[in-house]
Amino acid sequence: MAWLYLTLIKKKLEEVPLENDNNKLELISQTTINEEISNISGCAKEAVRQFIDSDVIEEKDLSKDFFNRWREEAKLVSEEYTQKLWGLVLAEEMKSPNTIPFRIMDVLRNLTKVEAELFNRMGQYVIFDQALVTGQHIHEEDINTLVEAGLVTFAGVYRSTKWSKTVVTYADQSKKIGHYINGNAYLIFSDYDHEQDLSLTYVPLTQAGKIIYKIAKKNNDWDINALVKVILHQVKEIDEIITFPFIEIGKTGINTHLESIHKREIN
Repeated sequence: MAWLYLTLIKKKLEEVPLENDNNKLELISQTTINEEISNISGCAKEAVRQFIDSDVIEEKDLSKDFFNRWREEAKLVSEEYTQKLWGLVLAEEMKSPNTIPFRIMDVLRNLTKVEAELFNRMGQYVIFDQALVTGQHIHEEDINTLVEAGLVTFAGVYRSTKWSKTVVTYADQSKKIGHYINGNAYLIFSDYDHEQDLSLTYVPLTQAGKIIYKIAKKNNDWDINALVKVILHQVKEIDEIITFPFIEIGKTGINTHLESIHKREIN
């Protein structure tokens, strides 16, 4: 993008008489402004998309300071995926003013394309909106990249968490007792002996990572099968997992009619 910008400037400058320095400065200024407007527009389009399906857009008090800061950062964003993130940040703040801290924009501003795309890929392995499950899908080098980006915390030792216990009640009122975790808009369930514990290793997301993840997941259709495969590889005690989609994101109700059974692959 930078080379394209410089080439465009060079070409236009060649068309301006050498003796006319003022015209050249005006040309550079106008080209820069056009570029910034294009970037802001690209970011804003994603924010608009978040309201397309809403019949009523409730007008809320968006902080002028927030919008000015957002605009100053958005004008420098030219990568498509990063523009989507900035658009989602604006939409989230418009829906719920004063929920996006300014420091989140600092983290986003410093994200490289590689870091943003890596975090996007790893999003499908996040559970409970706050922990990135470890395994063969992510190397320690990648984890350190996310640490440097301010998205996860890692000091050389993976953390471990126990699955929560629950009872799944079906439409016919039959019940299953077992273990569960939340991931990718699904309840991930195992009816392994509920008196025993199941564990997973993970690295925690930072506060900024949690907020950016929650924003990014609204723009993704991550594959639940990828997360299930990693869990089955890591948790040797179980050979089968059942997944139930949540009826509504952020709520606890599940659709038991759409359960899927995933079995361990036998090599």
